[in-house]
Amino acid sequence: MLVFLDTEFTDFIDCELISTGIIGEDGQYVLYLEVLDLDHLKCNAFDQSAVWSQLGRIDDAIVRKADLPTHLRDWCTTLPRSMTATYWPTRWMANGLQTSPAGSTFGRRWAQGR
Repeated sequence: MLVFLDTEFTDFIDCELISTGIIGEDGQYVLYLEVLDLDHLKCNAFDQSAVWSQLGRIDDAIVRKADLPTHLRDWCTTLPRSMTATYWPTRWMANGLQTSPAGSTFGRRWAQGR
């Protein structure tokens, strides 16, 4: 199974996660999260004009930054054992997991198919 990931960040220099959407190729496995307590002062003009107006439309999507790793790990436990995913290891979701995926339980599950 392929898993697709999309994110919105405050900018490319001082990255802070705004939202993420993850979906399996069959559409059965879906996760969408928005970070409630991000630093809005870090948001660039694009975020302010195009992203902010789209936030808050999905029930139960808003989470605190500290709870993001738990939501991601819980979602990953629902995935099939065999999957392919890609990521940018040095900037994994603006350090939402505080480590690169290869160094986290979440990342090892993805990399090794649990």
